[in-house]
Amino acid sequence: MKTMVFGQDQRVADFVAAGIDGEESYGKFVALGVEDKGELKGGIVYYGYNGVNIYASIRGVGNWLTRDFLWAIFHYPFEQAKVGRITAVIENNNKMSHNLVKRLGFTHEATLQKAGKSGDLHIYRMFRDDCKWLGVLHEYKNR
Repeated sequence: MKTMVFGQDQRVADFVAAGIDGEESYGKFVALGVEDKGELKGGIVYYGYNGVNIYASIRGVGNWLTRDFLWAIFHYPFEQAKVGRITAVIENNNKMSHNLVKRLGFTHEATLQKAGKSGDLHIYRMFRDDCKWLGVLHEYKNR
C-alpha cells in the first residue's frame, strides 16, 4: 500500500537527486514523497521559492503516482505556498521527465542551449490558472 511521506525532506530530496544526474544542492527546500512498504517510489522537491514562483524537481519509479500524491503535487505550491507558477528545469536527455511534465500539463517555455551537464536544459512552467488538477482533485479530496 502506497503512503505519503511528509517531514522527511532530506530523505526525499536524496531520492529525487539520485535520479536526475545527482542534483547536488537545492538550497532551502520542501519535499514530499510516496512510498510502498517503506521504500520511496516517488518524490518532488520544491526549491527557489520567491513568493510568485517555485521550482520543482520530480522523480518516480514504477507505478508511483497516486491520486493523493497528484493532489499534493499541486496543492502545496498553489494553495499553501500561494505561488502563481511552478517551474521545472529538465536535462535534454531525461525523456521520462519531459513526458511526465507534459502529461501533467506543464508547457515548454524555453531551451537553454548547452546549459546542462548533458547539453541543453528545458524550462517548463505551469501557471496556477492553467492547472487542471486543482478543481478535479479538490472534488476528489472532498468526497
